[in-house]
Amino acid sequence: SLDGRRLFIRLALPAPEMSRRIFFDLAIGDVGIARLRSRAGGSGVASEVERSFSVPIPHWLSGNAEISLRARPVRFIPPDATPEMRAELEPVPFRLVEVRLA
Repeated sequence: SLDGRRLFIRLALPAPEMSRRIFFDLAIGDVGIARLRSRAGGSGVASEVERSFSVPIPHWLSGNAEISLRARPVRFIPPDATPEMRAELEPVPFRLVEVRLA
């Protein structure tokens, strides 16, 4: 049984020049189970940063499942947005470093 288990996710992303919010949507199949939120960037930050998240596994999940994680924009990006606004709001590129059951 997976009751009480958690999904641990560690990801890496290029450090934004300015401190900004970052959002990721986690889904199992077609069902969204979490919006992961954090901040990254700013002065004195390495070129790449890592973020870790721990998410409870839904009680209804059993057996194998397709899990997806995608970066989300912070909010709607208007068509006439400046490059600075886009950099602040766009989804961030990332790579998975580790995914495991805990």
